[in-house]
Amino acid sequence: RRTIRPGAIPMVILFPFGPVKLVYDFKDTEGDAGVDENTCMTWWKEERSNILSVEIFDRTIRHIDTKYQIPLVHKGAREYLEDNSLSTGGYAAKYFSDGRFEISLHPKYREVTNSNIDEAYGTLVHEIGHILLGHLGPKKYSVGRGDKMEPKDLCPDRSHIRRSVAELEAELTAWLVFSRFGIEKKSVDYMATWLSDDKEWQQVDISRTLRIANTIFEMRG
Repeated sequence: RRTIRPGAIPMVILFPFGPVKLVYDFKDTEGDAGVDENTCMTWWKEERSNILSVEIFDRTIRHIDTKYQIPLVHKGAREYLEDNSLSTGGYAAKYFSDGRFEISLHPKYREVTNSNIDEAYGTLVHEIGHILLGHLGPKKYSVGRGDKMEPKDLCPDRSHIRRSVAELEAELTAWLVFSRFGIEKKSVDYMATWLSDDKEWQQVDISRTLRIANTIFEMRG
């Protein structure tokens, strides 16, 4: 953790209906940066020339399926309702009987068009984030060619973290990916439902979330 240098002068941030926050410039602190510099620099280079499209959605699906062996499974309304609530946009699942992972989106996203691409892609990224952030537990995927396939770790086991923290990390991942496209994703209301106090944000792994968001963004093809 970084500590405040003696004599440093803070900036004051006023939150509506909230407490006063004191923020210090990075140069006025010392110690461990917490988030590595290379990860931070990636997010200075926003690629706003990219346009979110159905093709990007499809390429992302192919990437997670072919490289990481995580398929997108389309389910009818009845089957989807048996596994989850129809009020959810999608969900990621791990089957402990065989270690298989899969992602399912709400049946309304079975056909993705320009009219619903933002919602469908945002849900897809959120669920991919859950898996790559280790919220469902560890996963291995095969690398190599032909008979020379070797298992490789995809994500660590972080299934122990609180549900609220996992949801904040996954939605923050989606928000960061959208920001790279120059699109404002309205994530505040959703994250607010999982935020009871500052303890949730203190447990969010920002460095890991940034790396995973960049990994997903690169799946655009």
